Amino acid sequence: MLFRSPVRLSGPAPAAGTPVMAGDVEVGVLGSSVGDVALVSVRVDKLEDAYEAGVPVMVGYVVVQQ
Repeated sequence: MLFRSPVRLSGPAPAAGTPVMAGDVEVGVLGSSVGDVALVSVRVDKLEDAYEAGVPVMVGYVVVQQ
């Protein structure tokens, strides 16, 4: 199931459409953004698995903060 949520990033957001990655697994896609706040569409199950395993969630070279 895809879930849309605002998130805070560790730096400026890359372009809309950039994949949200947990390690080498694509868990979603970046939507619109302003500065270090962005809207993402993510698979909740994959995102939870990544956080539980301690895998950083990234958008390009920017970390998605929990």
